[in-house]
Amino acid sequence: MHTFELRPVENGFELRGGQLPEPLVFRDIEPRPAVHLVGFLSQKLGSELRIFNAAGDVIETRRYEAVVPIRNAVGGLHGPMT
Repeated sequence: MHTFELRPVENGFELRGGQLPEPLVFRDIEPRPAVHLVGFLSQKLGSELRIFNAAGDVIETRRYEAVVPIRNAVGGLHGPMT
């Protein structure tokens, strides 16, 4: 399971942690795009997203469960079986 942190920065949000090699900055007034990205990245192993406010306090924690892959499903997490 991965852990991500989402923090407000000037003119947007910074997402770090998990399998990200470096922080990603989202220039948006809402954190929705970053939250959706964490959901996508969490499909295989699951994760926890900690959302912070400007004071550095955790204001919300979201948990994403891993998706159970379906064998031989086209485009599934295992990919097509050859």
